[in-house]
Amino acid sequence: MEFLERRSHEVDLAVDGRTGLKMACAERYDALVVDVQLPRLTGLELCRRFRVERGTRTPMLILTARDTLEDKLEGFEAGADDYLVKPFELRELLVRLESLHRRAEGSSIDGESLSYGDLDLDLAKWEVRFRGDVVKLSRIGTRILELLLRSAPNIVRREVIREQVWGKHPPSDGVLRTHVYAVRKALGGAGAGELLHTVHGVGYNLRVRDTDGS
Repeated sequence: MEFLERRSHEVDLAVDGRTGLKMACAERYDALVVDVQLPRLTGLELCRRFRVERGTRTPMLILTARDTLEDKLEGFEAGADDYLVKPFELRELLVRLESLHRRAEGSSIDGESLSYGDLDLDLAKWEVRFRGDVVKLSRIGTRILELLLRSAPNIVRREVIREQVWGKHPPSDGVLRTHVYAVRKALGGAGAGELLHTVHGVGYNLRVRDTDGS
């Protein structure tokens, strides 16, 4: 808390998950930092219930000691927008939070819609749909999909995605791959998994398969 407060950020602290959920729903915060191992209500359950009660506008960052792919995907599916694996540098926490907040502010004023094939992104609602059905993505996942939609079917290079999504302090390629994997998994659950392609060593693109299957 003191580290963030010394940098002119106002910080509220909840000592357990139930208190944290009550505070998050009662007040308006620029971002939430949620530890997975909270007493009384886990961080993942807090994220899930917060998304139901307050929607998708407030970005959430999860702190966890678990670093497997499945653990990270579970956090995204619960509604988190980003994660940090313990132990971490406080400076990285600050950069991640400020980056999440900037993207949240930018998305709230953009009323544009993007489409490719049967995949649609309503930027006013920050909502993804495939053939009319909602596809649940984290904010970072939605931002990555936005970049791919704007360029589809052209390839978006990895370094471009990292710079556009995370700004001046991008994470490793491994973090990007985890987020892309989460996007592909969510699209696959809606029947759109074949749209997202990896161009190894280069980047990613959205491409509708040709009728001959190529």
